[in-house]
Amino acid sequence: MEALILKLTPSTWDKSETGPSKQFRLSNNSEEYKMIESEVRKAVPNNIFISSIDRNQNLYDYGQLLIREQLKVNLYCSTSFYRVRRYINIKSQYLRPALEYNLDYRRCNLSSLNFKRQLPFIKNDEIIFVVQVVTNSPQDDIITPDSSSDYYIEYIIHQNVF
Repeated sequence: MEALILKLTPSTWDKSETGPSKQFRLSNNSEEYKMIESEVRKAVPNNIFISSIDRNQNLYDYGQLLIREQLKVNLYCSTSFYRVRRYINIKSQYLRPALEYNLDYRRCNLSSLNFKRQLPFIKNDEIIFVVQVVTNSPQDDIITPDSSSDYYIEYIIHQNVF
């Protein structure tokens, strides 16, 4: 199953690293870094100081997203589903539990999960997660997932703290 999922992963993934979960620091000169940085700057109106961007490669969580997406497509044949990119900010201290438990809101000290098109304010002690969300309403500014299989953490945005 892992080999099949690995074939379906994004082209940006490092396929030589096939462990279940790993984060890769992007070079700030790479096209991938520039693209994600540009999108984040549009999503966060206030000026943030990005210190680094990590790509999250979690084969199991990504596989769950693919399976969930196909399940929704097959269960709700008359509905179109889309994968969209949204954002969420959490306190930096919850980085490890967020990655280990796929942003389980209880482990991240959140009351619920709401992925947003825009993040109006980011505190210095917060990180930003860039997530892919499976939804039937791609135009919505805020998406609340039904389950943890409805989204996947793509990138982690770290800030310089002054």
